[in-house]
Amino acid sequence: MAADDVQITLNGQHGLIDPMAVADALSALDKIIRSFEGVEAPNLRLSDLHVSSAVMGVRADEGRVTTLHEGVEELRAGTGAIPPGWRSDSLRALIELEKVGAKAGVESVRMKIGDAVADIDRVLADNARALLEHSTKSLGAVRGVLYRYTNDSSRRSAGLREVNDQRAIALTFPARLAGDIKRLLDQEVEVWGVMHRDLEGELNKVDVEGLEAIPVVNAQIALDDVAGILGRDWTNGLGSVEWVRQQRE
Repeated sequence: MAADDVQITLNGQHGLIDPMAVADALSALDKIIRSFEGVEAPNLRLSDLHVSSAVMGVRADEGRVTTLHEGVEELRAGTGAIPPGWRSDSLRALIELEKVGAKAGVESVRMKIGDAVADIDRVLADNARALLEHSTKSLGAVRGVLYRYTNDSSRRSAGLREVNDQRAIALTFPARLAGDIKRLLDQEVEVWGVMHRDLEGELNKVDVEGLEAIPVVNAQIALDDVAGILGRDWTNGLGSVEWVRQQRE
């Protein structure tokens, strides 16, 4: 097995494994590897595919494969820190890979890189989830358009879409703000409160303490909009050239 190969095995009885498990496993592995930075753009190639259990191999550049291998080992150790080179997307894709183990006919998921073998199991996925749940908190404000609203006593939530990059941000709010949020749906607002940021520092949630509508700025008046507003005789019957000459005198 080459140093730049990653092999995934879905252990299970021949003929009983859900074919979508193979597709989902390859898709998740592809997402993990593509989430890593590298000198060049990732160029993934299928290097192995056979059945008994379902075995598939993907070949990528050695740098990303090393990042994958070392990251899985660090996640297994449960250090509480995101592995070097990994991102939130990497962790989510690893969780997707672990979920393949719940597909029909799949008994377990295993990854092999060189001589190293790692079980992609619940422990590994739970460590990844714990990292994703970690967020930094600070007070702040953000502007965007309110686009959804749920007022349930057990789950009051809304969605804000930032004006500049259209990124969606989840909002939670107290009962006292329910009326204001409902009234301001589909409008641009500024909300403030406790800001939650993910591992990359991206804002993904706000516990709203207050909000207000952003005033609509009137568009500039075009020249055509004011043409003729003084009427036909504002020059007292003089032509425009003669009237201007008279003003200069």
